[in-house]
Amino acid sequence: LELELFSPPSQILTFTDSSKWPERGCRPGAPQPRVVMRFGGLQKNSFSDYPGGISCVVFLAGCNFHCPYCHNPDLARGLAGGAVAAETVRQYLETRRGLIDGVVITGGEPTLQEGLADFCTGIQSMGYPIKLDTNGSRPACLEGLITKRVVNFIAMDIKTDPAAYCALSPRKDISDRV
Repeated sequence: LELELFSPPSQILTFTDSSKWPERGCRPGAPQPRVVMRFGGLQKNSFSDYPGGISCVVFLAGCNFHCPYCHNPDLARGLAGGAVAAETVRQYLETRRGLIDGVVITGGEPTLQEGLADFCTGIQSMGYPIKLDTNGSRPACLEGLITKRVVNFIAMDIKTDPAAYCALSPRKDISDRV
């Protein structure tokens, strides 16, 4: 696995070794020569985010909603103050085998990250099940993750009444997509 790390505000991971990370992106069969992940932070222990167990939480930067009540507004805007290097996440997970029960991937909105499926595959190869927190705005991406079996749990955060989603996103069709 070859990692290329870039500097803040967010740490960016580029996967370049396709033999270690099988398929690119969320869309089935989506060919991409480089995949970029924007890491916003790592919470090393959580007793409430993973169903029935202890987890760590990986925060990915960026979101496609602009919720006025967001509890991570800087992370959602891509300004990750607690940015963590991708290699730090990998090393941490290597040292916690048998000590944590799963990995939670959240954001921002993780499905915006083109390398999400590959990242999940890498985590699963270490023996960890994955819970994904999402706003549900990218159903095709979620379908791809489910089809590839790279997530074990999905938690969808319902933001508002379906008819009111257009106030949270610049996309006019967002209510139909969620």
